[in-house]
Amino acid sequence: MKAILAAALVLGAGAPIASTPRHPQFGYDKTRPLAVRLGAESDLGAGAVRRALTFDDGKRRKAAYWTHPAGQGPWPVVLFSPGSDGTATSQFPDTERLARKGIASLTVAPPAPLISCRAAADVRAFRSYVIGRRRALDLLPQLPGADTSRVAAVGFSFGAAVTAALAGVDHRLRAAAIQSGRAHLSAPLAAFCRARLGTKAVQAYRRAYSTIDPVHYVGKAAPVSLLFQNGARDPISPAKDVAALGRAASSPKESKRYDSGHDLDEEARADLDAWLEERLLGKRRFAAVGGNWTKISPGGKTRCARGGPYAFWLRRGDPKKVMIFFQGGGGCFDRRTCAIGSTWFDDRVDASDDPGFNGGILDLDNAQNPFRDWSIAYLPSCTGDVHSGTRVVRYGRIRVHQVGYVNARAALARTYREFPDASVVFITGCSAGSVGSAFHADGIIRHYRRTRITQLGDSLAFVFRRPISLAAWGTNSVFPPFFRIGNRRWTMAEFITRLAKAHPNVTFARFNHATDAVQERFYWAVGGNPSGFEPRLRAAERTLKRQKNYRSYLACGSNHCALPTPEFYSLRVGGVSLRDWVADLARGRDVSCPTCG
Repeated sequence: MKAILAAALVLGAGAPIASTPRHPQFGYDKTRPLAVRLGAESDLGAGAVRRALTFDDGKRRKAAYWTHPAGQGPWPVVLFSPGSDGTATSQFPDTERLARKGIASLTVAPPAPLISCRAAADVRAFRSYVIGRRRALDLLPQLPGADTSRVAAVGFSFGAAVTAALAGVDHRLRAAAIQSGRAHLSAPLAAFCRARLGTKAVQAYRRAYSTIDPVHYVGKAAPVSLLFQNGARDPISPAKDVAALGRAASSPKESKRYDSGHDLDEEARADLDAWLEERLLGKRRFAAVGGNWTKISPGGKTRCARGGPYAFWLRRGDPKKVMIFFQGGGGCFDRRTCAIGSTWFDDRVDASDDPGFNGGILDLDNAQNPFRDWSIAYLPSCTGDVHSGTRVVRYGRIRVHQVGYVNARAALARTYREFPDASVVFITGCSAGSVGSAFHADGIIRHYRRTRITQLGDSLAFVFRRPISLAAWGTNSVFPPFFRIGNRRWTMAEFITRLAKAHPNVTFARFNHATDAVQERFYWAVGGNPSGFEPRLRAAERTLKRQKNYRSYLACGSNHCALPTPEFYSLRVGGVSLRDWVADLARGRDVSCPTCG
């Protein structure tokens, strides 16, 4: 595999070869006896057992291992397929880990050699590999404790191509995980053989081998559920060819990328285990209390203000309960506030944005946190546009990517894929994220149509001395359907009023400090006297409370944001604890409107 890796760097992504012959379907003689010979059991400890065996794989006797939980079964089964230099023992660590989770595994030695640089021989070897896996499926009823109704396949590298083909031709599988695979296996193999064959002969080799490229089979995998796992820094499987495989695949499918090379990391292994448990054992993915955050870089058209990469974080907890948190990050709206080094807004996503540094509702180690076991999507702000912009904007000589709407949509799309069956969704955010949470609420509500949803904005009432316009950011072009107002000016109270009327079964709410110093600063920055902020804030809340599905919590003081801070647990207004008020909102209970002064 190391030699193939080096060669893959030469050949590139691997486009399809023209005029390829017909694609093999991997038929075989099903009447040929399997002639199974089972060896003695070996106790691996900690509830795992292994048994060596041999059987007829359609050409010759093949060594294999049956690894399973201690006891009698029945157990679901995973059929493993290793890379080009793998053996029947290569994936033992995976099989032992799964056995202790209640899942059995069958590992079978692949044909050898798989790569000779002789096209006909190599195509035959690949075909034998796939047929051997089909014969292994035939073998399962003869293995003690195997449940043949719950079978998945996992293939790594070369084995990923084999597993993709197997999923396309044999629907006895319930699920198939394709690790470090790509659409066109013929590309790296041809690169590997180039020095041995020469340019003309290697083209013929690749043309012949391309008949069995995985891209020809994954489109026929349905109803098999597919998982694609790839490293972002994998030189054997470049992103373009990985994406081509995902596009060609039938649904249901999901793709995950990791900060790794060709060999995947611990995060990928954890995701694989959870995915298999969900499909074979019926267990929903549920992180342990205080589970880790995963940073995700979506790429594509996402950007931060100066053109740097955007990223967001996910925390996998109870998949039925999902919090979507929009981070604050200030605002950029003129030469002064958008200048390089400006303190008015955050222009990048870096280590300081890690949600693990927050307190309050993001302190997942606090036993009082009502969201402690929830799944969470954490969306940073790095564009100075309250998560709502769609344009690159010039302020004099300064060019700013104000594409917060694009960033948020990418993060939300991933959130929807990760948590498709949420029964409760709590949309919230602090400062700029308060506006972002309201702005994106309509789209989230429309996606989770049968879900109980609550939206709570924290510490950005967006009140100014006169109505505002965000047309320069391109925000008006993506307003929700209930707020198509062209390019005229508007107020946040007007927006939330229409939002509440558009979704009468959803509760919308806001928290603010009456003399919030940060909000007063922005009030001043757009031409207002800071002393005018509090009267306008109180007037806006009185207007909004006319809506039957709107609630408000107004505290005294000049602090900015409470939800992601320790104040979340200590603040009380009129005897009402902020922590309890928010927890009741999230539970779908009616709450009062505490107001200081």
